[in-house]
Amino acid sequence: MSRQPGAPGTSGPEPPLPGSRSAASPGPPSLPRTVVDAIIGGVCTAICIEVETGDAERLPDLPPYLTYFALLPVLGRDAAFTTSVVSTASPRRRGG
Repeated sequence: MSRQPGAPGTSGPEPPLPGSRSAASPGPPSLPRTVVDAIIGGVCTAICIEVETGDAERLPDLPPYLTYFALLPVLGRDAAFTTSVVSTASPRRRGG
């Protein structure tokens, strides 16, 4: 019985997620499933901590930070920062 690349105990890379871009196609790189799971887990944990510690009123302030956190491994530092600031700017945050 052969193991698939990326399976536990193998040295090969993890296969890309279904529907993600291949290395030959332009755009962001494919992310291993473990990285996607870590991003989702980090976002969920940040939200849960705010709720569990009684700081739910801070939830509206989290989107820029969570967007940056989620996009960093895909876009890199500069693009993730620019995207997180621009895409999550609300009229309240822009002074309007």
